[in-house]
Amino acid sequence: MQARAKPRSHNRKCSACPRLARYRCIVAAEHPSHYCAPVPPWGQRTARLLIVGLAPTTHGAYRTGRPLWGDSSGRALFRALTAHGFAENPTAPLLKSARITNAVRCAPPDNRPTLAEVRACNAYLCHDLAMLWTPHTVRERCVVALGSAAYEAVGAALGVDLPPFASGAEFQAKERLTVFASHHPSGRNLRGRRPSQDMLDRVFARCRELIG
Repeated sequence: MQARAKPRSHNRKCSACPRLARYRCIVAAEHPSHYCAPVPPWGQRTARLLIVGLAPTTHGAYRTGRPLWGDSSGRALFRALTAHGFAENPTAPLLKSARITNAVRCAPPDNRPTLAEVRACNAYLCHDLAMLWTPHTVRERCVVALGSAAYEAVGAALGVDLPPFASGAEFQAKERLTVFASHHPSGRNLRGRRPSQDMLDRVFARCRELIG
């Protein structure tokens, strides 16, 4: 069983990770119009679907202030969400019964957070998951983890040992809570068709089937 961090709500002034705090200052100086702060989750607080990415990108979420919005990853994701009724349309940031967050809330250099940074941010992911699911949950909930690092962070935040990462796999982590694994829809992964748009569609079609 993995250790579960004590949940913490969002802290826009968090500086727990020195490397990320330094990089935030660099980006803010180079791009004054960017959001450049720990990026909070967004979407409906009563959502039954939580999507977990890895971390903001410099010109995606660090620019827009919304996880997985503003870059190629967001475009691919929103096409799939719209197709299955979790978003209003693929070109507008309007979610329906869905919420999006990241395992790490600050953008890392080269889009690569360290394991220590993922662990330092896990308490915030615990808070996101606590909003989605409690022991008294009576309707099915789904979590889609985009990439192996996000998948492992979800397991740590839930305090469960998830099976090894395999894109497209699903696992009932708790009663009425199913965790899905998917390759992250980054530009590089999409060019290599890991995942393809069809693979993303299948994951969210299954979420829709469970949620109803």
